[in-house]
Amino acid sequence: HAGIERAYQNARAQYFFRSMLTKLETYIHTCDSCHRNKPHQHQRYGELKWIYAPTQPWSLINLDFIVKLPEAVYPGHDFLADSVCNAHCKSTRLARMIIGREDWDAQRWAEEF
Repeated sequence: HAGIERAYQNARAQYFFRSMLTKLETYIHTCDSCHRNKPHQHQRYGELKWIYAPTQPWSLINLDFIVKLPEAVYPGHDFLADSVCNAHCKSTRLARMIIGREDWDAQRWAEEF
């Protein structure tokens, strides 16, 4: 199909039925041959590469920060915490939750870890 607008113009020249444009849009969007034969409109996918797990625990970690939480004082902490850092070890799959503040710098988060 050459597109919804062109298909509509061609069909309208010979036929008319209720909600013709809507039905043409649905048909063209679900047309299997169009999806298989038209070229992709994006860049080619990159080469897949293996992700190797580290051999030593806590040598490679993922950090996820959850911020803008309601401020609260947690047992064992002497500050109002409004953020949580979730540290996840890639080799052992262990996770550790670190309570802190959004305005802390990397040094302070590392000290709490």
